[in-house]
Amino acid sequence: MAVRYLLKKLFCLLLLLFTGEFLLAQYRPFNALDYDTDFYKVKSQNISFKNVTVKLIKVNTKASVESDFYCRAWLVVLVNDSLCDSLYFDNMVGKAGCSGICFETEQPLVDNLILVKYGDYDGRTIVVDSQGKVHNLQGGRYFLTRDKRFLFSVYESDLNGLTVYDFKFKKVAYSNDSLNSKLNEWYFQEGRYFSLDQEAEEEDVESENINELPSFNIKQFDFIKRQLKAEKLPFENLRQENAITLKPKFKNKPDCICK
Repeated sequence: MAVRYLLKKLFCLLLLLFTGEFLLAQYRPFNALDYDTDFYKVKSQNISFKNVTVKLIKVNTKASVESDFYCRAWLVVLVNDSLCDSLYFDNMVGKAGCSGICFETEQPLVDNLILVKYGDYDGRTIVVDSQGKVHNLQGGRYFLTRDKRFLFSVYESDLNGLTVYDFKFKKVAYSNDSLNSKLNEWYFQEGRYFSLDQEAEEEDVESENINELPSFNIKQFDFIKRQLKAEKLPFENLRQENAITLKPKFKNKPDCICK
C-alpha cells in the first residue's frame, strides 16, 4: 500500500508540474479591453468588511463559444481605497469538477473574508484578513473551530492534505499535503476535533489491547503539538450528531464552472 501511495503521489506531482501548478502565474492587471463581450462573460463584485474592500473579477467564455480558454480570476484587496494585496489565477481547469473562485454570502467572521478556489487539481482556501493581507492556503473545503480561532482546510486535489490556519496569530499552524488518505469526515466530540481515516494501515495506529472491540481509525488534531495523531475510536462511541459540515455547502455555484 505504501509503494502504491508513493507512486500515486509522484504521478500527481508530475501532473501538477506539467500543468504549471508549481509555477505561480505571473500577475497581470485586469484589462477589460482584452475580453470582447461577444465572446467573454465578465463578472465583477466588491465585498467589504471593516475598512477592507475585496474586488473579485471573474472571466469565462460564453456558452456558445468553443475555446480552450478556462476561467480566470483576479482578487484585488484595498484598505482605505489603497492597494494592499492581490492574487491572480490563470486558466483554472476543471477536469473532474468545478473551477473558479466563489464564497458563501454568510461569512462566519466579521473581520475576515473566506473564499475558495477550485480547479487545476489544486484547491485553495483564501483568507483575507482585517489588514488586507491575502493568505493563500491549500484547501478547497473548510470549517472553523467552535471558538472561531482555527480554520481547518481540506485539500481538494489528487493529493491528500490538511492545513490549519490560526486567526489569532494570522498564520498557518499546520500544513501537510502528504497524508495517506483524504480526511473528509470531521467530528467535534468530547472536546477534540478528529476525522475518520478509513485508509489508515493497522500499524499506523497503536493499540495495546488485541481483544478490543471493532473501531474506527481516526486522525485527531493535537493543538498543543500542532500535529495529527492516529488513534482508534470504538464504533459505538461515534455519534453522528457531532459531525461537522464542511463549507462551502454548494456543489454548483454561478460562475463556478462545472463539467
